[in-house]
Amino acid sequence: MGKIVLFILILAGIMIYPVIELNNYKPQKEVKNVSFIPTVLKNGKYFIYKGVLEKEGSFEELKVFSKKRLEAYDFTLKNVLKQTVLTSERVDYKDPLLRGKTVNYMTKDYNLSTDFAVYNNKTEILNGGKFKVFGNSFRGFGQKFKVDKNDNVYADNIKYFLKVK
Repeated sequence: MGKIVLFILILAGIMIYPVIELNNYKPQKEVKNVSFIPTVLKNGKYFIYKGVLEKEGSFEELKVFSKKRLEAYDFTLKNVLKQTVLTSERVDYKDPLLRGKTVNYMTKDYNLSTDFAVYNNKTEILNGGKFKVFGNSFRGFGQKFKVDKNDNVYADNIKYFLKVK
């Protein structure tokens, strides 16, 4: 009889123990899943393909903070299809805007340089402040500019000089 009572007490203790422990349960804090570790890359090249090679470039140093935030130094972006080149000393990328300091935009017709410019990846428009523009037959400068996706330059307060033989 004593063995049966002991067995029932042990069985009851095993069944009641989890219920008692639920009262003392402390939820653990959820650890946020860090999907991207900030990274620094040096002396790199990159290529952008969409069926064919569209853009390529290089950088001296690239700091990756997230998938949509980058910072690069001595940055070059060459559009292979349009044959244009965008270079900058320092670039800050927050999707979809590319902000650059000491920017040069070169096409086969002209070379445009400015201290600060913003390039929108979606609309492919380059905007900026004070600028200088050089071409084979002209030279000029102005206060504000905009370059559309067809490489047409729109400017405010522009003064330009034509080369005449």
